[in-house]
Amino acid sequence: MIHLHLSNRFETLARLLSERVRAQRDAAGIGAFEPVHVLAPNHGVRLGVQLALARHLGIAANVQSVRVDEVLASCLPPDERKARVVDRAQVQRVLLDLLAQGALLEEPALAPIARYLRHGEAPQDIDGLDADSIDKRRVQLAGRLATRFQGYGLSRADLLERWRAGTALAADHPLSATEAWQRRLWLAVEERLAAPAWTSLRDLLARARVC
Repeated sequence: MIHLHLSNRFETLARLLSERVRAQRDAAGIGAFEPVHVLAPNHGVRLGVQLALARHLGIAANVQSVRVDEVLASCLPPDERKARVVDRAQVQRVLLDLLAQGALLEEPALAPIARYLRHGEAPQDIDGLDADSIDKRRVQLAGRLATRFQGYGLSRADLLERWRAGTALAADHPLSATEAWQRRLWLAVEERLAAPAWTSLRDLLARARVC
C-alpha cells in the first residue's frame, strides 16, 4: 500500500519517514542494520534524509538511496541505460563557462547580460565593476538561470521546443528582449550537453517503461 504525505517542510516529511521506518522495523522484528531504501531527487536530499534518520532513530545504518533518474534509467531498454539527467548543477557549470566567454556576450541578443555583468545598475557604477564583483555576479546569475532552465525542462517543454524550432516572440512583444537572451543561452547550454547520454527528467519519464 502506498502512503502519500504532502508538506512544504522537509523536516516534517523526514519525521514521518523516520516514524514509518521505526514502525516497520518494530512490526517485522528487524534491527537497525537492515537496509532502508530511499528514492531521492538529488544528492542533497539524499544526505538530508540520512541525517534526519540518524537524528530521529539514533542511527542511520545501511541507508540505500538512489536518485529518481537512476531508477527511471533502469527502466529504459538496455542500450539506453547510460542516460543521465541534466540537472541544475550541471547546467550551472555550463552557464558559468558560457558567461565567461567574451565573444558570446558580444552578440546583440546578450547585450542585457553583458551590461549586467560588466556594469552596475546605479549611475555611479557606469565605469564598470571590478573583476571580483563581475565573478560574483556571474556565479549568482548562472545559479538563478540554472534553476529557471531546470523549471522550463519540467513544466515548459513547449517553450523549449519552440526555441529549438527557431520560433520567437514578436519584436514588439514586451518580453521579446528577455526571451531573446534566455533562448540564446539555453540553446548554447543544449549544444554543450548534446551528447546522446544527456536527457531531461521529462524526456526520461516519457521514455521509461513500467518496470
